[in-house]
Amino acid sequence: MANTNPRYLYNPPFNSNTFNKVLWSDLPLNLDVSPLTGDLMKIVNVACINNSIESIINTYIGERPYSTMGTALQLRLFENSNNLEIQMIQNAVYLSLAQYEPRIKVTNLVITVSPDQYSYTMTIYYVIINTTQQQSVTIILQRNH
Repeated sequence: MANTNPRYLYNPPFNSNTFNKVLWSDLPLNLDVSPLTGDLMKIVNVACINNSIESIINTYIGERPYSTMGTALQLRLFENSNNLEIQMIQNAVYLSLAQYEPRIKVTNLVITVSPDQYSYTMTIYYVIINTTQQQSVTIILQRNH
């Protein structure tokens, strides 16, 4: 009988090349603290991209010093909602994400208008570059009183 290493015959259920691979990491927007260690928690991979998308959408242009990142979507909440307004919001989202989030390609953007609540619900469908995995994030834009 040939002397074979049994390690090569074992196929683990999770490949180390694909499971628990951290591609991106960031701090959460609310700066959560871990109850176990007392350190700041981190978010990774898709949660990191969703956090970035939400930051881009909710940031006014010029709000951050030395940066032009952001959109002016909060100003659109005071306008009457119609098809032209929705198209302008979609264009602003597509342009800002194409410019400030190079890790993704937006495939679809669905906007639902709630005129009684002065809000828009946006669901952004995207694909992470160099993958085929479809992801989505839902963001609610509300007028602050």
